[in-house]
Amino acid sequence: FFFGSSNSCLRGSNPSKMMSSLSRIPDEILSDIFLFEVSRRKWRLVSKKFSQCVPLHIVVHRSLNAKQEARILSMLGHRNCRSLKATDWFVDARSISKRLHISKSLKSVSIHHSGNDSSAIVELAFASLTQDTIESWSFGDFSLDDAGIVALAEVVKKSRRLKNLEFHQCTFGEDGLIVLAEAFATTKSLRTVNIKSCKLCRGGFQELAKGFSNSASIQGINMAFTPLGDEGLQAMGDSLKKSGYLQHVNLDFSNVGGCIDPVISGIVHSKALTHLSLKGNELGDGGAEALAEVLPKSSIEILNLIDNNISHFGALALGAALPTSKRLRELQLGLNRIGSSGTKALAEGMGRAPSLHVVGLTSNTIGPEGVQWVAKALGASSTLTTLDLSHNIFRDGIDDLRVGLKASKSLQNLNVEGCNLCPNSVALMAA
Repeated sequence: FFFGSSNSCLRGSNPSKMMSSLSRIPDEILSDIFLFEVSRRKWRLVSKKFSQCVPLHIVVHRSLNAKQEARILSMLGHRNCRSLKATDWFVDARSISKRLHISKSLKSVSIHHSGNDSSAIVELAFASLTQDTIESWSFGDFSLDDAGIVALAEVVKKSRRLKNLEFHQCTFGEDGLIVLAEAFATTKSLRTVNIKSCKLCRGGFQELAKGFSNSASIQGINMAFTPLGDEGLQAMGDSLKKSGYLQHVNLDFSNVGGCIDPVISGIVHSKALTHLSLKGNELGDGGAEALAEVLPKSSIEILNLIDNNISHFGALALGAALPTSKRLRELQLGLNRIGSSGTKALAEGMGRAPSLHVVGLTSNTIGPEGVQWVAKALGASSTLTTLDLSHNIFRDGIDDLRVGLKASKSLQNLNVEGCNLCPNSVALMAA
């Protein structure tokens, strides 16, 4: 387990040396805390008085003995304790609940693989409402029955601070999801909902989607690795149409496949959607062409199509859409198979895209011919700042790329890792 100040204070430190030293400290001294003193750029041991001015973030990644566990629970009561992240710590949730009743500073709680059941959620949920300081809840590997979900729904409805709710590898009771969806529709504070790698009952997402549609606060949903099925995708499309607030939607590896039409319809009607991630959904060229058709009319600024089995046909459609996609700032197309011919079509669009800043083309079997077109796009574009060409073999096209770099008016970052380039070639490009 590790105690420390906020991550932003770790710059300039030596974490590996610090952790090595920690393992040699006698157990009775572990009640003291490592504090990174920003002004002096060094680590030192200080007394518990530090908690009067320095935020405390607690991370536990293993089971603890009784003495260590008591110490952790005691630290949760510190008035400047900000967060608890516990993984593989088999602790009775009621012990944490007692601290939640009194803590006025704790803002984030993450409990994964703790061995607790749904009754623990009930304890934690109602305890958190006493002081109402929690802004983020994260639960992993829980089997949530209706009682547990209903308790969380009460928190969603009544809390004025809760901004993020996350579930990972959880299962849900059917009736409880209806109550949770109703809470989503009434909350005024919740901003993001993450339901990743979870198992929903039949019709479960349809219920949740009703809550997303009617919410005036939820701006982001993440359903990565949670299969939605045809009915779920239809509900997702309806949510995008009806909600005026959904800005960020992540459907990575959600089996969208050939059922993208409802999502496309939602994109067309949504005025709020700016970030859409569809990574790993086997969209193929048909899906890419459908997205390309609506992209110029949409509000999308960031589009992730990594690992979707898109060939040069899909790239041709996307390239043709880029010059008229006025809001698109980032396009990720890595781990596809667009090849050099598809790169030509994309490059022509990249050179004329009005606001495109970032393009990812890693692992796309792009050869020297494709790099020639990319080089021309670099000279033509006045907006492109970041380009990822990693893991493509184009050793013979390095001279063309060097010319393109010199002609570029805006490029700041170029990734050519894994492209089989000799060190001298890379040095010449950087010169």
